[in-house]
Amino acid sequence: MKTEKEKMLSGENYFSNDKELSLDRNKAKKLLHKLNITEYLMNG
Repeated sequence: MKTEKEKMLSGENYFSNDKELSLDRNKAKKLLHKLNITEYLMNG
């Protein structure tokens, strides 16, 4: 049986509040925040 992430990546219907997908979203948010801060500090 496919994980919700595998379903999402293959274009199938999936449960977006899956634990793995939620963790991935939170990780992406943190990384984007770090990137935005870095760009701000470099370009002041």
